[in-house]
Amino acid sequence: MTYLHIAFWVMSCSCSLLSSSALGQARRASDAELMAHGISHELAVRRSRALYDVRYELHLDVTALDSTVGRVRVRFGRTGKDDLILDWRGRHITSIAANAVPELLERPVQSMSGTEPLPLRTQVLLWYEDRVPVTLPVELRARTTTVTGVAGLPAPAFVFANYQDYGYFLTLLDSTSTRSLLRGAIGRVADPFLRTMLWGALWDQVRDARLSPADFTRLLLAEVPNETDEQIIPVLAVRLERSMRAYLSPLQRERLRPEAERVLWDGARNDVRAYGSRKAMLDAFIAVAATSDGILRLHSLLAADSAADEPVRDPTRWDVVQRLFVLDAAEKEAALDHQSARDTTPDGLVRAFIVGAARKSAAVKHEYFARYFADRKLNEDWASRSLGAFNAIEQQELTLPFLGPALDSLPFIQANRRIFFLGSWLGAFLNGQDSEQALDVVREFLSKHPRLAADLRQKVLQSADELERTVRIRKRWS
Repeated sequence: MTYLHIAFWVMSCSCSLLSSSALGQARRASDAELMAHGISHELAVRRSRALYDVRYELHLDVTALDSTVGRVRVRFGRTGKDDLILDWRGRHITSIAANAVPELLERPVQSMSGTEPLPLRTQVLLWYEDRVPVTLPVELRARTTTVTGVAGLPAPAFVFANYQDYGYFLTLLDSTSTRSLLRGAIGRVADPFLRTMLWGALWDQVRDARLSPADFTRLLLAEVPNETDEQIIPVLAVRLERSMRAYLSPLQRERLRPEAERVLWDGARNDVRAYGSRKAMLDAFIAVAATSDGILRLHSLLAADSAADEPVRDPTRWDVVQRLFVLDAAEKEAALDHQSARDTTPDGLVRAFIVGAARKSAAVKHEYFARYFADRKLNEDWASRSLGAFNAIEQQELTLPFLGPALDSLPFIQANRRIFFLGSWLGAFLNGQDSEQALDVVREFLSKHPRLAADLRQKVLQSADELERTVRIRKRWS
C-alpha cells in the first residue's frame, strides 16, 4: 500500500509574488513604491488580498561569495483570474518555468511496502464549481509523476488523484483542494461515490496528522444535516465519535460537543431520513453525549417508547445506561435497576455485567480485571463484550495501570482463549488510551520482550498503530 500525494507547483527563481490587478492599480498610484527594493506596505497589503498559503522550496548552493546557484519552487493559492507577475531581484536568471501542473508524489505507507515506487494506474479528477469535471488517465512509474494533460486548463476547485477508485493507494490531498473541501465544496459534489472517497481522503489526512480534527469535525457537523446517502451517514457518525472521544483536545471537545449533540439528536429524530441514517446518528449521539442537556436526553430515551421513529429496544436502552455509567452521571443506579427489571432475558444479564465494567471505580476495575483470569465460571463471551466498557476512554486514568499487565498476559491469552479474543483484548486496552504515557508502556513492553512470538509482536504493533496516531494527532493539533 502506498500514499499518493498531490502537489501543485509554480516553478521559478523568485522571491516575491503579486497579482497583475494589484500591480496595475499600483502603477497608476506608485510604480516606484511597488518595484523598489524590499516589500513595501502597499505591496504587502495588495499581495495578501490576492495570494494565500505561499510556500517556498529552496535548492541552493550558497558556497560562493558573490552568487547563489540553484532552484526555487513557489507554491501558493490565489484568488481572482488575473495574470500573475513574479518579481525577481537578483543578478540574473538562467531559466523560468511557471505552470499549474500537478505532480503526483508516491511514497510507501509502511516500510514493508519497500522503498521503490510501484507502477500504478489511476484517473486524476479536476473538479470545478462552474463547469464539467475533467478526468485524466495517468500512469505512475516514478516517485514523482507530472500530470501534463492539465496544461491550459483553468485551475479547479479541487483535484482528486484516485477518481473511481482504480488505484490501490491512499490519497493525500494538496492544501488547495483540502481548503476548498473544508469551505463546503464537498457538499456540492453530486456523485455519492466521489463524496465517499473525498470524506475518506479527508479522514486519512486527519489520521496522518495533516488535517486538524477540529476542522474535520466542524466540516462534518456542517455537512451531515444535508447528507442524504444512507451509506455515507453511518461512516461519518463513527468518525465523528472517534474524533470527539480521542483526537480532539479537551478544550476543543467541549467547544464542539454541544453542536455535535444537536446535529446528531436532530438527525436521529428527522423522520424524512432513512432508518439506517437515523439509527446511526442516534448511536453516535449516545456515544458522545456528555453535556447537561445531552444527559437529560439520554434519560428521555429510557422513558420513551420510540426514538429514530422506531421503538426504543433493549439494546439501545442498555447503551444509554452504559453511557450514564461511563459519565458517572447522577441517577445511573436507578437507570440500571429499572433496565435490569425490564430486561430479564439472558442477554439482559450479559448487558448488566457489561455496564458494571463501566463503573468509574478503581476497585471495580481491579475486580473485573482479576475475574478475567481467575474466574473460571466467567463466560468468555461476557468477558469479551465487557472489554470496551472497561476501557472507556473517558476513564483512561483508571485503566492505564492495567495496560502493562494486559500486555504481559498476551501469551496466556493466546494459549487459553479463543482466537478472536486476543484481538478484542488488544484493541480494547489500546484504543481506550490517548496519551504518550500509554504509548510508552507499549514501547517498554516490546523492548523488554525481544523474544516475544513474532505473531504476537505483529498483533501488538498493529493494534498500537491507532494509539500512536492518536498521540501524534493530539501533539500536532491540541
